[in-house]
Amino acid sequence: MSYWRGNRRSASASGAGGSRFVGLLGSLFGGFSGAPDPAAATARGMQPAADPLDELDPRRYYRTLRLDPRQRDTVDASQVRSAFRKLALTMHPDKAAGGSSKDARAAADAKFRLVQEAYDMLKD
Repeated sequence: MSYWRGNRRSASASGAGGSRFVGLLGSLFGGFSGAPDPAAATARGMQPAADPLDELDPRRYYRTLRLDPRQRDTVDASQVRSAFRKLALTMHPDKAAGGSSKDARAAADAKFRLVQEAYDMLKD
């Protein structure tokens, strides 16, 4: 049995192979978490990839309500109202934050305001 094969088996058997690899990269490159950091990419002068749906929904109202912006011509008021009500049940600050801290409540309030703004713009 080779060295590589033995290490691979032991890493997969323990279930920590991937996390050990990310941890190794973090120690080598300082702060590597495995996920891309858009702020760091912008600081290095790299531009984030453009989303093709931004041309159809520049203010992201359809995507905020989880509607497809490619079908914006066929979306009627009842679909917008239904999408808003579904999100309002889960994202309302009284339900989402519950008895949490003031920071969690403020974050839930900000998210709900975005949903409410999208509904106000699309309901007509």
